[in-house]
Amino acid sequence: PSVKPTDVLPGINWFTAFEMAEFNNQTFIYVESLNDASVAPYRLETNGTLTSVGPAVVGPSEGAAAALLRLYRVRNYLYGTNFGTSTISSWKINETDGSVSLLEKVAGGDDGNRTVKKNDDGTTCGLLDMIASDGILYVLEPPDYFSFYNEISSFVIEDD
Repeated sequence: PSVKPTDVLPGINWFTAFEMAEFNNQTFIYVESLNDASVAPYRLETNGTLTSVGPAVVGPSEGAAAALLRLYRVRNYLYGTNFGTSTISSWKINETDGSVSLLEKVAGGDDGNRTVKKNDDGTTCGLLDMIASDGILYVLEPPDYFSFYNEISSFVIEDD
């Protein structure tokens, strides 16, 4: 890499992760904020600078207070792990201009099929990481407070 950066993104509050995507011969970078669980879209220019292509979009009300820890792209969707609520938020990427819109659907959490692991003080342990393969999103959950064994949950990726 060069000694000095070609561009610096100012004003991103508690940036934690980013993801890249290519649509219509353009490269986009999606930046995740730990502070407000938002995703901000940028276009990567040929000179290495970044241009905003839309506003940062805050996660759903259920996960907005929970910090996003990881961001993962599958096709034209972005998935973010909400550390504080052990849920997954979803955004759809506009393939024409690179902007993002929030999908209100949230996966995981206390959904009747599983119970979010909680610490002794009632706080959640959070989701740690995720990957996808063949239409399935795999999420690494933290170890149980007493057993220290991690779990991996799987979610079917739907087109909505």
